[in-house]
Amino acid sequence: MKDFPNVNQGKTNKLIRKKPESENKVTIKLFLAIVILFFVGFIFVKQRIEYIKTERNVNRLLLKERTLTTEILPLELEERYLTHLDKIQKIANRDLKLQFPRKSQIIKVEIPKKTQE
Repeated sequence: MKDFPNVNQGKTNKLIRKKPESENKVTIKLFLAIVILFFVGFIFVKQRIEYIKTERNVNRLLLKERTLTTEILPLELEERYLTHLDKIQKIANRDLKLQFPRKSQIIKVEIPKKTQE
């Protein structure tokens, strides 16, 4: 492709061609473009790696939550069964031979309320 000529405004009417860019300038521009593309690509790759690591951590934590939930549910049911008051009273009466105290055995203690100063 030919360059657009400049008209010499001096003594002659000769057309002057522009000099083509030196090869060093073209090489430097190409090198800088490659370096910039490399850094942009590196940033995208690094971001993708971090995304994959985070996704794995989330999946691992979800699996851990699921296993803990499946372990806790039977324990909560057992706690409810063992803390049921009727069940406790039956075991106390039948197995331990405990009886409800008589009125004469009960001592009532009154604790005075603290006054705010």
